[in-house]
Amino acid sequence: MAPPADSGRAQAKSRRSLLPGSGEHIAAGRPAPVDQRRGEASPAPLPDGDGINALSLSPQGLRDYRVALAIAARRFKHYPASARASASEGTTEVAVIVSQWRPAAEVVLVRSSGDPALDKEALSMLQQAAGTTDLPETLRGRSFRVVLPVVFSLAE
Repeated sequence: MAPPADSGRAQAKSRRSLLPGSGEHIAAGRPAPVDQRRGEASPAPLPDGDGINALSLSPQGLRDYRVALAIAARRFKHYPASARASASEGTTEVAVIVSQWRPAAEVVLVRSSGDPALDKEALSMLQQAAGTTDLPETLRGRSFRVVLPVVFSLAE
């Protein structure tokens, strides 16, 4: 039996959240990404590069942090042996969520590569990178997210 036609709207409405202190709704109507480590929905995504004006984030600070994260993540990248053996390739998108109310950044899977081993490695490398990358002064005390693609190619 199909669910009522308006159940999607009700679910989307329940996924909306307020960005604390701003009074602005974020992620209205978009499903929250699933945290693959815990199998539950992560907090609603925060605005990234497209939402910087709404939160008065520094565009240059956001770019600098994104580049620094990408550089740091490369140092931690290892092609999983099981994925290499099965000739798996793909791109995983990972969000690094920084919150003024959490001491450490949260790393969540945004889009799977289709191979759990590649996804797990992407999450691991971005978690390590987030732990070693300093926030630019202009982003300290702010809440935002940065989405980075992690490409796994056997030709690399």
